[in-house]
Amino acid sequence: MTWYIWAFLSIVVGSLETITDKVIVIKHPEKIDVLSATFYRNLAFFIITAILGLIGIFGKLSFVFNIPFLILAILWPINSFSYDYLLRNVEASRFNGIFYIFPLIFIFIDNIFFHTSYQVIQIIGVLFLVIGAILFSLNVSSKKSPITPWGWFWIIARIIPNVYLLIVYKLYSASVNEVSFYFSIWALLIALYIIFIIFTRKHKKLVETATVDRFLLKTFLAKSFDSLCSIFYLEALAIASLTAVTAFTSFSPLILLVILLLMSLFTKINTAEDFSRRTLILKIIATVILIVGGLCMFLW
Repeated sequence: MTWYIWAFLSIVVGSLETITDKVIVIKHPEKIDVLSATFYRNLAFFIITAILGLIGIFGKLSFVFNIPFLILAILWPINSFSYDYLLRNVEASRFNGIFYIFPLIFIFIDNIFFHTSYQVIQIIGVLFLVIGAILFSLNVSSKKSPITPWGWFWIIARIIPNVYLLIVYKLYSASVNEVSFYFSIWALLIALYIIFIIFTRKHKKLVETATVDRFLLKTFLAKSFDSLCSIFYLEALAIASLTAVTAFTSFSPLILLVILLLMSLFTKINTAEDFSRRTLILKIIATVILIVGGLCMFLW
């Protein structure tokens, strides 16, 4: 299977994961403890990844320990807390679109660490991706940005562990398959979470959060999507460059936007998404620019 099919599958199930998590949180935000929620999301991801590994769909499951993996396990809660904040405070289409500044970062990393060179048209494509990402952060109905300074802090904070994860995987992809990569890191991560929960005495909050509107069951559903999304993404990354894969996933906002719009039109599910005419037009323009940028990346 070619890498862009893996990347496309990652986009689809990743959109379903984001929407499911968003709907879970916005229904009862005050009843869902942040630490408990991030622990359950990571626990669910770990269990589902372990099951997929035991089934053997993506190769033999093994545990690998090294210092880069341990550092990633220590850093990952930053991403988890950032994700929870963005779910609670920012539209799903916005914070997903903004992360398309990634290719601008990876084009330098690919060149420095993996000696990948790019043509002018591809660099132009990356600039389009950044412009599209910026447009997603704008608010046409107000002079104020829909993302607060604190929100931008968490967006930047989320970028760091994600970039590090992808670099570490590229370095170890020849010796560790995708499912073992996630299993090894998340085993360390869950151990660190358990130690922290014991230290902070959050046991009661764990029970309370788990029982809020079937939070635990719905989280396992969301993390099923997340686990598949993550493995599909690494399958693509094992074949193609960091910049190419992240550029291809510029189609993600379009798919996410379509799903959210259909949900808004045909269901009563609250996704906390602004679909006013002016805002929707801006999001569509931003998505088109992202797609043009993504297509430019493949004109070599």
